[in-house]
Amino acid sequence: MSISESDVARLAPLLNHLTYQASACPHYELLSGALIWPDELPTERPLPDGWCAIRPLFRHRTCMIIGIPLEYSELWEVGKKSFPQWPGFRTDRCSPSNELKELYEQSSRSWDEFFERVDRGQFP
Repeated sequence: MSISESDVARLAPLLNHLTYQASACPHYELLSGALIWPDELPTERPLPDGWCAIRPLFRHRTCMIIGIPLEYSELWEVGKKSFPQWPGFRTDRCSPSNELKELYEQSSRSWDEFFERVDRGQFP
């Protein structure tokens, strides 16, 4: 599924009002290949089309955190214009971080190892 700029912009009413929670801890989201924080998604209403339109933003931000080439720059900019108050745009969540990079690498590696075991028929 291709995500358009209008798909991202449609998230504004749901994401712009979310409140930053200092106690929120990031976790790895497998389908995005990205780190996310629980206060970045609405709990009262599902996102239109599920998570499809938000996943590129999660991935782009994770690229910023871990220092690899950026993906989805255009969609990132649409999001920043459409819902600038979203907790996911906080500087501390968009800046290079060794601690977050380690969390990402550890989580990604764990999933890679899991799928390698499954491929070999070694189910958990």
